[in-house]
Amino acid sequence: MQTKTKTRAIVSTARLVRGDRMANEEHLAILKQGVSSWNRWRDRNPTIIPNLFGARLRGIKLSGIDLSGAVLTGARLNGCNLLGANLSNTKLCDANLSGADLYKAIFREADLSRVSMVSTYLIGTDLRDANLRDANLSESNLKGADLMASNLIGTNLGKATLSEANLSDANLHRANLAGADLYSADLYGADLVGVDLSETNLSQASLEYAIYDRNTKFPRNFRLDDHQMYLISMDSDLNNGVIDGTSLFGAHTEASSFSEVV
Repeated sequence: MQTKTKTRAIVSTARLVRGDRMANEEHLAILKQGVSSWNRWRDRNPTIIPNLFGARLRGIKLSGIDLSGAVLTGARLNGCNLLGANLSNTKLCDANLSGADLYKAIFREADLSRVSMVSTYLIGTDLRDANLRDANLSESNLKGADLMASNLIGTNLGKATLSEANLSDANLHRANLAGADLYSADLYGADLVGVDLSETNLSQASLEYAIYDRNTKFPRNFRLDDHQMYLISMDSDLNNGVIDGTSLFGAHTEASSFSEVV
């Protein structure tokens, strides 16, 4: 009898795990009724967390949709129209949004780790406090996007357009920005340790109080003495200047050696 009880418990647990790794069919059915029906359902059921895990939604028009807090891990949203959509606090890790129209979409505090956003339209997008660790945003258009305090550790932003974007206090540790356009971008207080900025357009960009190290690659002819930045000299106490990928700003750093470039 005890063995049968244990078996039932194991089977129930297995079903729960499988259920967590697939989209809820009821939620998918409501979504297919259109944005208006979906948003009404969200308004009437504010406590339900939509489960669209791994959903295949390629090319669907979802402008203005409320997907805040939804589970979209591994979802296929490439080519979708998500203009003005609310995706704040959404779990989108490992999702594909390449080629999507995300004009002025809201991704505040969303989990976009390892997401694919190659050649994606992100003009004016709100990505404040979002997790974009190891994401691929190469050749995407982020003009005027707000990435303040976002996690961009190891993110690929090669050849991306970031003109007039807000990257203040962003953690760009080891990010690739080679060939990116950062004209008039705000990088105040950003973590540029180990960042590749080779062939990047930094014309009129604000780099005040940003930190960098000897591994940071700046564009040819870039004049460090034109910016009030901080060179961090790593030591063993600070584990190469970054503790678990966290920016050093606000941390106790008396043991480190900083030199101000004025």
